[in-house]
Amino acid sequence: MGSRFNKLLGKSSLLGLDGTLAELHAASPRIAREQTPGALGLGQVKATRIYCAFYIAYYVSPMLFAILSDSCRVLLAFIVFYICFDQMQNNLISQSAQMETSGTPNDMLSAMNQVGCILFTPFIHHVIYPLLHKRHIYLQPITRITIGFGFVASSMAYTTIVQNVIYSSVPCYNHPRACSSVANREPNHVNVWIQAPVFFLIAMGEVWAYVTALEIAYSHAPQNMKAMIQAIFPLMAGVGSAAAMGLTTLAHDPNLVILYAALAGGMAITTVVFWLLFHKHNSDHAGNKSDVSVGFAGTPS
Repeated sequence: MGSRFNKLLGKSSLLGLDGTLAELHAASPRIAREQTPGALGLGQVKATRIYCAFYIAYYVSPMLFAILSDSCRVLLAFIVFYICFDQMQNNLISQSAQMETSGTPNDMLSAMNQVGCILFTPFIHHVIYPLLHKRHIYLQPITRITIGFGFVASSMAYTTIVQNVIYSSVPCYNHPRACSSVANREPNHVNVWIQAPVFFLIAMGEVWAYVTALEIAYSHAPQNMKAMIQAIFPLMAGVGSAAAMGLTTLAHDPNLVILYAALAGGMAITTVVFWLLFHKHNSDHAGNKSDVSVGFAGTPS
């Protein structure tokens, strides 16, 4: 074992000699763990270089390759996705409180999102996909994510319309529950259930885009980096949530129509840019008759 390892080390260019990193990468990591500087008969400096070389070859290089790959860059677009998604947790709850709830808790409507996910997931997989397959239409991953982004952009556009309807209604117009003429803080005369389509549109966006992104993050990470690449997706969610928190200073009457319109515009731009940057990867699987394949050229599996 020691002679094999010494032979490999003698050919490594990382040590200032001849050879390639690929040869060092081909050796078993167990070799490096079993050796000590004394067993190798090397000085401490050279031994340190050896262990650094193995660390780079087996851990750093695959990690950098995975992070810089197209499959990982796709996840960056989900920052804007999550800015819009997080409106369900705050501003949309406040928006429903500005309307007549007829006894329905204003924070209950967001549950329509989970209901939508439960209904739409089997509907898409067992109805929409088979119908498309009969017509020889097979949606590739970038197309599916783009469709999902389109639904999320539509949800923010619809939210803008709902907010404009609220601001156009009596008694308080663009200052719901805050006008001096209403002593009991009466909401504007708009039925709260007109807001429900927002949550269904976001649910459709999740089914099309979120699920596909999870497939990409898992299927095309290196075998020993799957957990780390999977963790990047929640990281994008965290960045999006932090950005959404930064918008809270703008989330007040009478600016909400502008805020929602800006979110709809930002998501629409993200959708278009995402398609322009990544649609070429669909051609890598043009002959693949499956809506499950999520591969990218040059991405290790």
